Amino acid sequence: MALRFVRVKRRIVVGATPGVKFLARLVPGNVIDMKGLAERVSKTSSLSRGDIYSVVLQISDIMTMELLEGNQVQIGEIGKVIPKFSAKAVDTLEEVDASTITRVYADFSPSLEFRKKMDELKVKIEPLEDITGLQIETNTPNP
Repeated sequence: MALRFVRVKRRIVVGATPGVKFLARLVPGNVIDMKGLAERVSKTSSLSRGDIYSVVLQISDIMTMELLEGNQVQIGEIGKVIPKFSAKAVDTLEEVDASTITRVYADFSPSLEFRKKMDELKVKIEPLEDITGLQIETNTPNP
């Protein structure tokens, strides 16, 4: 397993040393949907793809309900999904009400075990000819 990246050229306008810089950019992997998850689990389980798909849909529905009720959802060893919001600061306690909440969102907090696995993940440069529109041409060899 490895994350893939390409080298890109960007014009940086903030920071101590603005100008043209080069950086690594992630090449997105595939998206696996719930049917795909059910298919993969069914290959390593005695349950059918349909049974697993039903359970995955139910889990998704229940996770959504729990998050909308303000509860955190622990997803195994991966981490937690946490409902959060941003709010506008006001001058007095009386001014604080629901209208001061400016954004409601869900945040993912990876577990320590998952973070360690991500830290150990390898990365590899993608050949330039395989990706269009992201990379720059350079005469330097791939690391």
